[in-house]
Amino acid sequence: CPQGKDDEITVCARKEESERYRIPEALRGSDSPRNDAWNNKVLAYETVGRTGTQSCSPVGAGGALGCTQQLINRAYAEKGQDPSIRFGELIQAEREKRLSTLDAEAADTQVRVEEAERQYDERKRREAEGAPPVATPAGN
Repeated sequence: CPQGKDDEITVCARKEESERYRIPEALRGSDSPRNDAWNNKVLAYETVGRTGTQSCSPVGAGGALGCTQQLINRAYAEKGQDPSIRFGELIQAEREKRLSTLDAEAADTQVRVEEAERQYDERKRREAEGAPPVATPAGN
């Protein structure tokens, strides 16, 4: 090992390359609560408070009601992962097909509405002038 300078401490050990920058073995396995990840603490607090309605626990009124919801949530999660179930893809394809004709249908409807409004305005104008009303085609 190289010698350290005046105020420098040199730590030297012959280990495998995979151990080069790791924490020493003696310090790795500490069970101290201070070394526990914050996420584990949060999850522990969340599970402690899960009681009562919709909790799927035997504690509190309606605690068992949440078990059905958990079962449904798990089933939907499995269904979303299953490649053999293509409901989502089929629905999306049908939605795209429907939306592709929506603009053309809206334009046709707009033309019909504007024509009906024009006929209505013309009829009102003639009535105001005292002219006899013009017969409109059946269905309008």
